[in-house]
Amino acid sequence: MQKDKVDSLLGFAVKAGQLVFGADTLDTAKAKIYLIVMCSTTAENTKKKVWQTAEKKNIPLMQSENELQYAVSRKNCKVVAVTDKQMASAIIERCGQNYTLIRSEVK
Repeated sequence: MQKDKVDSLLGFAVKAGQLVFGADTLDTAKAKIYLIVMCSTTAENTKKKVWQTAEKKNIPLMQSENELQYAVSRKNCKVVAVTDKQMASAIIERCGQNYTLIRSEVK
């Protein structure tokens, strides 16, 4: 299986400490969030919660068709948030085959 460009960027973000893990940490994160990525296998209640947070804070939201846990090397990880503006922009620019931008930022 060939690794997606977004998967690679998420891997770099993990190593650089530019990710916040889990839906529960979205509201409590101390760093500014520039992008939320959630897995397509996320539970419906969690999806609603993540969507509401994205709308309330005006954050772009992406959905991964692949298991997100493999991209970020965290078992059962369904939601991550990118805390670096340039990394978030790079990920959004490369979304495509396995990642879909389901909510873009409203200016």
